[in-house]
Amino acid sequence: MKTFLILVLFITSGCSDYFIKETSPRELPRDALILDVRTRQEHQEIALDQKHFHRPLDQLDAKLFIQEYQLVSDRPLYLLCRSGKRAKEAARMFKRAGFNNVIVIRGGLIAAEKAGLKVKRGL
Repeated sequence: MKTFLILVLFITSGCSDYFIKETSPRELPRDALILDVRTRQEHQEIALDQKHFHRPLDQLDAKLFIQEYQLVSDRPLYLLCRSGKRAKEAARMFKRAGFNNVIVIRGGLIAAEKAGLKVKRGL
């Protein structure tokens, strides 16, 4: 019982990031379904130069997004922000909404650009 309680406290204390999947930008599939959760201004300054969704984290309703884009659990949703922190928060939102196939792009757009992914500036 004590072990169970410790596990529950670990999961609910914010340490649950352990259960959030991450991937390197280099391992991102070409046809990846990507959601950029940075602000509108950040997105206008620089963005991935490939098809992706954009929804600022403070405007993201994960349940509505799942319904709107008819996400299916067998296709992962890759989450992107500047460095990874907001993407992890978005991942927690999707998990709370019942969609568990979310993967954070480790290091965010900064790492993606360094890894050679094409970006466009000044949208």
